[in-house]
Parts: sequence; C-alpha cells; structure tokens
Amino acid sequence: MNDTQIKTIEQVREFLTGTSSVKFSPCSKEGCYKWIEGILIRLSYRSRGKAEKGLLLDLIEKVSGYSRIQIKRLVKKYLNVHEKSFHHPGK
Repeated sequence: MNDTQIKTIEQVREFLTGTSSVKFSPCSKEGCYKWIEGILIRLSYRSRGKAEKGLLLDLIEKVSGYSRIQIKRLVKKYLNVHEKSFHHPGK
C-alpha cells in the first residue's frame, strides 16, 4: 500500500472516516510488520498523546486486519527494541 501521503494525525482521521466501507486485503506477515514499523516512525508514535496513539492503532488495525491486542503487542515489541538501541547506542 502506498500511504506515503499520510503524514499527519489529521490525515489519519480523514483516511479512517473516508474508508469506513473499504476492506483491505491482508499483506504478508513480514510486509505488514515492516509497514507497521514505518507508520510508527513516520507518524512519531512515541511522542504522541493517548488519543493520537489510539488513532494510529485504528489505522494499523484497519489496514492490516490484525486484532487490536495483536497490534498493541507488536507496538510494544517495537518500542522495547528501539528503546534499548536508543539508550545503548552501538550495542
């Protein structure tokens, strides 16, 4: 999916309201994980407030087809991996 034009939370809101009846076909597991990581980086997930993080999770849920709990596990795993490398550069 080419979603590079989605760069702000407002664009995420517009996307979610405009695609309420659209069904997305699932991507490969590896492709989805890479896409999710890209969304988290591009839209600065870590620095968002609770409501905005919820919108990003809604976006990921809508496009990936994963359950909310599965997405939360993936996001937590991503944050843990990147937090360690952020605090311990070069390791």
